[in-house]
Amino acid sequence: MIIKILFILFFSPIFLLGQNTIDTLYNVEQGSNIFSHIYFNDSSDTLIAFSDNSDYSSIDSNFYSHIVIYKILPNGEIREINSFGKNYWNLFTISIAPGNDFFIYSMRDTSNREHKKYLNSKSQVVKSNDKWKTLSVSDLDIPFGRYILYGALQTNEGLVISGNSDIYINSSAFISYYDENLSLIRKKDFTRFTSINSILQSYNKSYILSGYTYEKDNFIDVPRLWQAKTDSLFNIIWQNNYADTSKYYFSGFENQGLKINNKYFNYGSTGTYRYGNGAFKKGYLNAIDEDGNIIFEKFYTQHQEFFFTKMIAYNGSLYAVAHFDSLVHHDTIGRLVHFSKISPETGQMQWYQVYKHWSLYNQVTNLYKTETGFLMCGSAINPNRLAEFDSTGIIDNDAWLLKVDTNGCIVPGCNPNIYSGIQHILHDNSVIEVFPNPAKEIFTVSFKNKDLFSLSNEIFIFDASGKQLFNQKLNAHQSAVAVENNFNYYGFAFLVVKNSNGTFYKKIILQ
Repeated sequence: MIIKILFILFFSPIFLLGQNTIDTLYNVEQGSNIFSHIYFNDSSDTLIAFSDNSDYSSIDSNFYSHIVIYKILPNGEIREINSFGKNYWNLFTISIAPGNDFFIYSMRDTSNREHKKYLNSKSQVVKSNDKWKTLSVSDLDIPFGRYILYGALQTNEGLVISGNSDIYINSSAFISYYDENLSLIRKKDFTRFTSINSILQSYNKSYILSGYTYEKDNFIDVPRLWQAKTDSLFNIIWQNNYADTSKYYFSGFENQGLKINNKYFNYGSTGTYRYGNGAFKKGYLNAIDEDGNIIFEKFYTQHQEFFFTKMIAYNGSLYAVAHFDSLVHHDTIGRLVHFSKISPETGQMQWYQVYKHWSLYNQVTNLYKTETGFLMCGSAINPNRLAEFDSTGIIDNDAWLLKVDTNGCIVPGCNPNIYSGIQHILHDNSVIEVFPNPAKEIFTVSFKNKDLFSLSNEIFIFDASGKQLFNQKLNAHQSAVAVENNFNYYGFAFLVVKNSNGTFYKKIILQ
C-alpha cells in the first residue's frame, strides 16, 4: 500500500504559532500501518517514529508484519532509518519502549494454525547507540512459551515488566524483574484471568499495580478494575477489586499510569451494561494513596464509547489522549481523537480539543511532550481507498503524526474554552478550496462541503508567525468569497474558517 503520513507544524521555532501540513507519500509493504511509539529529540530537532506494519495474506490466514523506524526531519521529510522482521511470517508488535536507546518487542508465531504452535511467543531487546542507524538485537528471557507483554517500569536498578502467560487458555498474569543488563532476576505468577497493565514505583522498592481481573456474570467472563500493592518480591500487600457492576461493568486500567507527589493516577474505561452488545465505554480516572484509598475517581460521560489511551503529566496538570465514537456531521458513526487537559486535584476536564484525519476509525496510540507543545500519533482509515480491501476484507490504516501547542491548537488564533469541542479537520484539502494557490492580488475561497458551511462563517488569514492579516464574516449559505491581498504579505500563510461546526484551515502561498 501507499502509506499517508500527516505531520503538522514544523519543528523549527519560527513556526511555533503557525502550523503546516506536510502530506508525504511513502512506499512501504502492502498492508496496514500504525505509529505505536514516538520520541522527540529537542537537541537535534528530529523525531523518531516507530511503526507497526502488517500485511494480511490469504495463505493460511497468516500475518506478515515488521517494524519500521522513521526519522522526521525539520522540513517534514520522512526518512526510513531501519527496519526488521520483513523476512518472517510472524506478527510483530512493539510491546514496551521504555527508553530512547532501546525498546522491547514481541513476536507471535503464526506460521502454523496448530493451536500450540500458533501461540508460541518470543521477545527481543533492540538497542542502538547511534540514533538507530545500526541495531543490536538479543532475546529477552521470559520463562513462558506463550505470553503477551503489557506493563513496563524502568527503574535505576533495572526493568520491571508484566504480561499474561498461556494467552487465551489460562491467561494468568506474571511480573518479571530484570537487572540493568536485562538479565532475569525473579518472576511472580498471579491469579488466573488477571491483566496487569500499569506498574508504578512506590516506597521501599514496592509497586502499585493496576489492570483488570475477570469475574463471571451470567456465565460470561467480564473484566473489572483491579489494583494492588506489592513488596519488592511482588508479594501482595493489599488489593482493590471494583465489584460494583453499576459503576465498573466491563472496565479496566488499560495503560501505564503516573505518579505525582504522593498520588498514583491510573486511567482507562468503564462500561454500563447493554443487552446483546457488550457495554458503552466511559472514560475513567482515579487517584489513590499509598494504602489504596481512593482520593477521587472521575467518570467521563460527555461522549459515547469514550476511553483513554495515554496520559502524561506536565507543569502541574494532566494531559490525556483518547478516542471516542460519535456522530460525524449527522451522517455516520465514526471514531475521533480527543485531547484534554485535566486537573490532578479533582479530575475535572479543563478543556478539550477534537481532531480527525479521515472520517473512519481515527485512533490515537501515544502522546509525547516537547519543549513547545505535544506530539501524538495514531492511524485512521482512508475512505478514498474503500476499494483497496485486502484478501481478508479489511481496509488498511494510514498512519498520522500531529503536533499541537500547549492549548491543543493546530491553527493560529485557537484559544480553548472550557469543553470547547473545537474540531480540526486534519486533511485540509477536503473541505476548503483556494484558487489560484499560489495566489497573487486576488484569490477565491470556496467551500466544497455545503453542510459544514451552511450557516454563518468567519474567515481569517494568519502569517507564519501567527499574526492576523485578514478577517471577514460571511452570511449564511455564502459558499464563496473573493479576497484581495491588500495587506501586502508574501509567503506562506494560513487560511482559517471558523463556524459552529468547528475550526478548519488550509495552507496557502501569497506571491
